[in-house]
Amino acid sequence: MSDFSCSSLRLWAVVGGVTVDVAQFQCSYSMNTIPKASCTLAAGQEVTTGGVSTAHALTTLLQQTWTEVYVEVAGASGLAAPYAATPSGTNTYLLFAGWATGTGYSHTYGGLGISLEITHWLAALTFSSALAESSHPQNPSQFTFNAAIHPAGGGGGAGGHFVGETVASPFFTAAAIQNDFWNDVLLPWLQNWTAVDRFNVQQFGWQKNDSQTGQAATALGLFTGDQLPFDPAGGDAELIAAAMAQDVGMATMTPSDPAGHMRALAHTTIWEKLVGELAPAYMFSVIPLPNRALVVPFIPGLREYWDPWGTEWTIPGRDIASININAHVPRPLCAFGIYAGHGARAGLHGEPDGDFPKGQQSIGGWFGPRTDGVVIIKPAPRYLSHLFMPSRAAADSTAIKANAQRSNAFAFPGNCAAPVERQPRPVKEESFGVMDKLAQALYANETLRDRAGKITGPLRFDIAPGTTAKFEGTSGTFALGSAPIGEVKFGTIFRVGFSLNAQQGSASTSFDLVHIRSALENTLDETSVERHPLYDRKWKGAQFIAPL
Repeated sequence: MSDFSCSSLRLWAVVGGVTVDVAQFQCSYSMNTIPKASCTLAAGQEVTTGGVSTAHALTTLLQQTWTEVYVEVAGASGLAAPYAATPSGTNTYLLFAGWATGTGYSHTYGGLGISLEITHWLAALTFSSALAESSHPQNPSQFTFNAAIHPAGGGGGAGGHFVGETVASPFFTAAAIQNDFWNDVLLPWLQNWTAVDRFNVQQFGWQKNDSQTGQAATALGLFTGDQLPFDPAGGDAELIAAAMAQDVGMATMTPSDPAGHMRALAHTTIWEKLVGELAPAYMFSVIPLPNRALVVPFIPGLREYWDPWGTEWTIPGRDIASININAHVPRPLCAFGIYAGHGARAGLHGEPDGDFPKGQQSIGGWFGPRTDGVVIIKPAPRYLSHLFMPSRAAADSTAIKANAQRSNAFAFPGNCAAPVERQPRPVKEESFGVMDKLAQALYANETLRDRAGKITGPLRFDIAPGTTAKFEGTSGTFALGSAPIGEVKFGTIFRVGFSLNAQQGSASTSFDLVHIRSALENTLDETSVERHPLYDRKWKGAQFIAPL
């Protein structure tokens, strides 16, 4: 018997302040995706009273009308009961919030329905260019001001000299990235974009469009970070923070146009910048929910899983109506390597600001558990692309003794015991820094990326997209006391879908999964990870929505 059941449900929507009954509702929430929803509204007349459905008034609905969809669930029992204020009472949930984009009709023999399409409030981050709140992404760059760099006068009052000072620099500090990379760094940086419109004030006559509508700023205000404490793993946090500021302020602004920072930024929305560039570069995910959005340190293959009820399962077999999963692996993977530059930041290679000449590359991270299969080598993230290794000739001045690096042996040779000389190669082989952790996580991701499946079960609101799940095919056994028929599996729920029909009194929840692995594979470094390689925090999952 399922842990989730109810006796009845009622659906309705509030469209521009008008309440309408909803006959059917479908929506899906996916990681790093703006959700959409579809409603079929009750049409016609009420037989006993003769009243006309308020849905017919929506035929004159204007685009971008604010809409909220609710469900009332009565008689919740089992594990669903704690959702209610009182067990087995009536619960009301906000299923969706956003803008109605228009109405349509569905007319079949014996039936008439008015359809309503809704897009999630996260779409506010796509309404404008990332460069200016009021600028369409296709506007020519001649009408915009460069947000990536701003001029600073040269010494002695010399005119025409510019310094590449990024707007990101004040936000990207060592303390900030290690405390909370989202709430202390990226979020205020993005909010700075929405606070200042960089259109030419003389040409357009206003200072910033966001003061009039505030849609992008309001959407950013609904983001909730799950704390992203960046872990430098022994690296220099100050240098990493400076590299991040340069990366997001200049390089990521111009993925396809290195010669025109301003043009590339003007043709990109804030949403595209967030999920299309920043999220994959810094390995976090955006989790959309009805009334908020989470920014989390998601990593596929995490060994720990979401257990909302303390039952040692995320989805036990008794809560599964149907399941279909595959175990496809495209090819055996021998090793995964990450290459990066190596040299001196002080410019000892003869290049300004420590830039490395072309061709001077080295393996910065490596994970190779197999002896067969293919080898994949990828470039390191730009903000981690400088690899520093000890000089072979510095055995006395910067030698390693036990687990400590000795940096004072040269200056004070008589004040300490002679250090044990060690060559860079064995030191490197014994260390497992951020690059190696990154290589291991990418190896597991590549191995499992084509394993996918789908689970359908009863209506439930306790699992958000991005959740690491433990599930089973069925809770039955071959014989009393024997092993269960359904194998224990782990996977990532990347999409959560809801389908409700108030007329038939039916409802279901579907989960699309990726990175599926067995219980044994969930213990192996080849197919699972202990933690995120960049953040000192594990995110296993979250509740989708709580009752109002």
